Amino acid sequence: MEQRRKKTSEDIFEIFLRQAVIDSVYREAEQYAAEMAALPDEAKRPLSRRGKQTRRLCLREDRKARFKRKILPWLKRTAWGICIVYVALVVALLCTVPVREAVIDVVTGWFK
Repeated sequence: MEQRRKKTSEDIFEIFLRQAVIDSVYREAEQYAAEMAALPDEAKRPLSRRGKQTRRLCLREDRKARFKRKILPWLKRTAWGICIVYVALVVALLCTVPVREAVIDVVTGWFK
């Protein structure tokens, strides 16, 4: 019971820490945008490579979670729909006499 509470509290701490890092990155980006808007055009410079890598690493886990939450269920439903339609089509074709005879002729032709 105690280990379960400890694990739960560690998970909660990790969630809050991740959210704090994401909030910090967003705040920093907003401050940077405000500072860049105040500068003249010739003084504006793109973000450094290290800054871009840091932001990408901080937000990568969030993107993966969003992909799993939004895209994967849709892909699974689509795959199941395609499988069901395919099976229904094959069953419908094999239930008709001319199609069944043609399939039997082709299969027996392969093994002669």
